[in-house]
Amino acid sequence: MASDSEKDVDGPLCPVSECGLAVDVVIKTSDAKYFGAHLQNLENYAHGFPPVSFGKRKRTNFLEVEEDSEVVSLMLHFVHNLPQPDLRKIEMDILVRLAEAVEKYLMYSVMNTCRIVMEMRVREDPLGVLAYALKHNHHDVADSAAPEALCMQWKEIRRRLSAAGVVVWGEYREAFLILFREYPNQDVEHPQYPRACHEDAERWRRSVILQLLGAPRLILDDDWRENEIRNQTRLSTCLFCTEGWRTWIYGLARRAMVLPKFIPDCVLPVDIVVKTSDAKYFGTHLQSLESCAEGFPPSSLGEGGLVNQMDIEEDSELPQPDLRQVPIGVLVRLAEAVEKYLIYSSMSIFRLLMGIRAPEAPLGILAYALKHGYPDVADCAAPHSLGISWKEVRKELGPIGTALWGEYRESFLDVFKGHGGSRSFHDDEPPECEEAKLLYYASDELFSSPERILNKDWRDSEVDDAKYLSKCSTCTGGLKLWLEHALEEVEALPKFSTLL
Repeated sequence: MASDSEKDVDGPLCPVSECGLAVDVVIKTSDAKYFGAHLQNLENYAHGFPPVSFGKRKRTNFLEVEEDSEVVSLMLHFVHNLPQPDLRKIEMDILVRLAEAVEKYLMYSVMNTCRIVMEMRVREDPLGVLAYALKHNHHDVADSAAPEALCMQWKEIRRRLSAAGVVVWGEYREAFLILFREYPNQDVEHPQYPRACHEDAERWRRSVILQLLGAPRLILDDDWRENEIRNQTRLSTCLFCTEGWRTWIYGLARRAMVLPKFIPDCVLPVDIVVKTSDAKYFGTHLQSLESCAEGFPPSSLGEGGLVNQMDIEEDSELPQPDLRQVPIGVLVRLAEAVEKYLIYSSMSIFRLLMGIRAPEAPLGILAYALKHGYPDVADCAAPHSLGISWKEVRKELGPIGTALWGEYRESFLDVFKGHGGSRSFHDDEPPECEEAKLLYYASDELFSSPERILNKDWRDSEVDDAKYLSKCSTCTGGLKLWLEHALEEVEALPKFSTLL
């Protein structure tokens, strides 16, 4: 008895109207549509389709595919020696799905066409194009898509890119953010350089930087740069400033254009070393070998001597060491060994100590918490890890952990961007006050090291330093309130464990 998937279909036709070939295979799509096709054409143009013996019936071969009817119809047009559809005119979401199917079924004659058109239409769906480029190692397409994806929300990035892709995107974006934060102010050569011009320049620079921190790709947009210069020119009659602003923003753009391209590399941590017959050594990934090379011999892994020695002490009847005095690096390695060897009597104390000592090694402890499923420890460690560089985070947390860390960190930056550096502590904004400068210094430090907002000593120090920069009690008091409000918003943010 025939299965439901191979029930008789009343004469499905080939979707190519000009085709005069006999139908000898029926294709069922994911949305339950049927198409007639030709085995010889599939064999010639689509090397990845299942072999002809699959699902063979008395008169007609039957094939069920995962793609929908819109994609399958286009694919069947491309396996004919006839004029082919213009991919520039089809809807973008269909193009993305078609490009994936073409790669899947090894339709070599169409791959380059899809690749070129995807790059041409990158602005219509930058994340779809970037995901496609990463998956199939089209570096040139990824380089075109990545700048367009810089303004996307983290949740959307995580939803549409693989964990490894999120990490590469995050590190690429971070290079832009670092450039914006560290790029120096313009040095305009005035005959006298009046104070009013200095204040205008600083205010405009802050405005531009805040826009770029929220939407990094704008710096690559010629129209946006020119519009910013025109807007500022309307507010100033100083020719020296106008030319200085143009020099500054185009200098920043040139620096952005020479940042490393979005060239994906392997972001998985090396956890196994392979020695070859000619005595060469390569780092690789145990999970990858298990998934893709089942014939590899089992690996032999072990801990360092100090960890093994301390393991024995922990499992003995002798007095045990005071773990509060153990160097934090040793404590992290020992906690890993306790989990590995299932020393249940010690697991709870290590979990407790790792939470208490999280500020000493936040990244290593966060990695431990993620690996062993301790959300309470992760919540203790995550806030203290926010000032650590992306490369270090990548190295310690791996793709999935880094993606979560990036989204958590972004919630802090959103708070600081929301407060901004343009807020005034005065209703009438007297020109002699320095409130803008005070806010800019504080917010600039927080963008570099978001965890500082949780440090009372740092907040008090910022207020004390402000008293030396401004004699206005309204400004210094306003800065203190600004920091307190930012702290309240940060403390109300969802904890790291909510992302798990």
